[in-house]
Amino acid sequence: AEAPRGQTGAAVAPTFA
Repeated sequence: AEAPRGQTGAAVAPTFA
């Protein structure tokens, strides 16, 4: 799990966007 870049509210999820 990395820092949310484009996904709003993505705390515990890998950034796919």
